[in-house]
Amino acid sequence: MNGSVESISEITSSQKSDSSFGLKRVGDFLPKIFAEKSEIQVSPSGIEGAKKTAQEQGKRIDVYALEQEFLEYAKKTGFKPDNVDGAFIGFVRKKITAS
Repeated sequence: MNGSVESISEITSSQKSDSSFGLKRVGDFLPKIFAEKSEIQVSPSGIEGAKKTAQEQGKRIDVYALEQEFLEYAKKTGFKPDNVDGAFIGFVRKKITAS
């Protein structure tokens, strides 16, 4: 074999792990926002609580965008609440009343 592959069955295990073979990891293509995991996370029930809060106020908001804003704020300021879900719902309430 001279470096070209005629069929997939000709790929050897050494070629599969060889970085010069031209294959890249999927992670190389993902945005950096997903690479860095936040120290705190809002649980699914926290998301649902925020949606319910918005509905009760008669507002249509992008809860997931607010979650990202909340997590960025927490990371930037070092904010580490004991009750992440409660803090997030409070954050959403504050955003709703400010709008």
